Amino acid sequence: MFAAKSKDKTENLPKTAAKVEAKINELESAIARETRPQPVKVESNRTVIAAGVVIEGSLSAEGDVHIDGTVKGDVSTKTTLVIGGKAVVEGNISSQNADIAGKVNGTVKTAGLVTIRSTSALLGDVITKDLNVEPGSSFQGRFQVGQSS
Repeated sequence: MFAAKSKDKTENLPKTAAKVEAKINELESAIARETRPQPVKVESNRTVIAAGVVIEGSLSAEGDVHIDGTVKGDVSTKTTLVIGGKAVVEGNISSQNADIAGKVNGTVKTAGLVTIRSTSALLGDVITKDLNVEPGSSFQGRFQVGQSS
């Protein structure tokens, strides 16, 4: 009588072990899904022209543009344009705001603020609503500043 029960229990052990193993795998998968990092949704629309990159032709963007390389052509954005300290732009600029620390050879036209950093060299006219010029910057051209810009 005892032998039969023991035999029944040992026959069921592989089935029970398989069920336990399956349940462990299921739980581990569920835990992994819960703790897995979720992708970050980025709402930013930013274009970066890295140092060493040369673009020959016009550049137009909907979002912010940051230039550390060289653009030989006009640059247009509906938001903010940043020209890094070692950047070169040989063309006209049109943007909402512009922060210039590099070299620009062309007209700069913005609806908002133009900031000319101390490291900049600007050859051309600036047409803007507001202007900020740091001491030490180099500028050759004309300024048109105010509401009518």
